[in-house]
Amino acid sequence: MANNGDIYMGPSGSERYISPYGRQLIIKPIEIGRSQRTAGGTLKTDIINVKYQFELPYSMIDGTALNELLTLYNLQTALNLRIYTSPSSWFLNYDGNLPTVRVNAISRRRIILLGQGLWGDINIVLDET
Repeated sequence: MANNGDIYMGPSGSERYISPYGRQLIIKPIEIGRSQRTAGGTLKTDIINVKYQFELPYSMIDGTALNELLTLYNLQTALNLRIYTSPSSWFLNYDGNLPTVRVNAISRRRIILLGQGLWGDINIVLDET
């Protein structure tokens, strides 16, 4: 059973646990629509849909956890994203579905070289498909 704040990501049926140590979560709604001014000057906006961008900034992450994220990036496909808000419920997108995301390229800075290494300044950006 998941804990509040746990994140799992991966292909359907084989989602992987994403390490919480040193991680934050930022959820950015992105409105898709059109805006135009009327003849009277009033701005009117039609919101067609809302998609999300998720950011997982890590202050520090070990090499093993980073390799898991790089493996997900290398799949180059849409992945399920489960962000648990309680042990039995998770974040749903604007349409009421589980969000599917693509992982953007991951930049990183090595802090320590020992073993798998210790990495810093990692920002995982996930765009909803």
